Amino acid sequence: MTTGATVQEHSEKSHSRSISSGSTVQQQEAPIGTEKVTVGSFTQTSTRTEADEAAGVPSNNIAPPDGGYGWVVVGACFLNNFSMLGIMFSWGIFQQLYKDEVFPGQTSAVSWIGTLAFGCMYIVGGICSLFAAKIGYRKMIFMGSFLVAGGCIGASFATEVWHLYLTQGVLYGLGAAMANPCVLAAPSQWFVVRRGMASGIGISGSGVGGLVFSVLIEKLNASIGHRWCLRVIGIVVWCSMVTCALLIRQFLPNGAQAVNVSMKEVDTMRKPAFLILVSGVLLTSF
Repeated sequence: MTTGATVQEHSEKSHSRSISSGSTVQQQEAPIGTEKVTVGSFTQTSTRTEADEAAGVPSNNIAPPDGGYGWVVVGACFLNNFSMLGIMFSWGIFQQLYKDEVFPGQTSAVSWIGTLAFGCMYIVGGICSLFAAKIGYRKMIFMGSFLVAGGCIGASFATEVWHLYLTQGVLYGLGAAMANPCVLAAPSQWFVVRRGMASGIGISGSGVGGLVFSVLIEKLNASIGHRWCLRVIGIVVWCSMVTCALLIRQFLPNGAQAVNVSMKEVDTMRKPAFLILVSGVLLTSF
């Protein structure tokens, strides 16, 4: 009887410790708070546990909605690329006009204007992307719109080639450098399954804009002259970029980083296929 009682008592103590241990585990994993995160028309509740708190997991651990307001963001990026890059891709119309009528005999000097614009956009764009992550896409595009429009309108008063270097070249390129990283990155923040399609639609604005503005610039040059043509497209591109700035929204708050990034995604950047692709893009841009 004594042995049986001892065994029973030992069993009850073990069971009690097991329940206590289970309660401890459940207590550690219990949520310590919830918060609703609203971005555009999308709202999701995020639950945080003590383990998340100890690991320093950001509270904005939410998945992209893969639609919703994201399509408005895509449209805004399309509009920005349509005007800003569309005008840049129509540079050949201005180059032909400058070397034949405005600055005859200075073909080599005139060709540097477009080179400066594209060079500033691509070289300074990497630096601007760092600032965009801190202060937000809206502010960057809004500030860039004044530089781009100022470059066009300033070029309309140029009397020397170097005036165009500073305006239609450097000033326009710096404004484009401020906006371009934002409109490239924004669609991918809102989509996962349709990310490729969303990014493609946004980028396609540059091609469509190139087709439209190449015809429009030629018609305006013939009807009102190149100086007023530059002023008109300066106003058009400013309106388009400001509209984009008002509509664009980041899915993650300013300064926040994406969470739960798999190391496989980082390892992909070291693969030969990825490096060859990036090298090809660099050579093509060069």
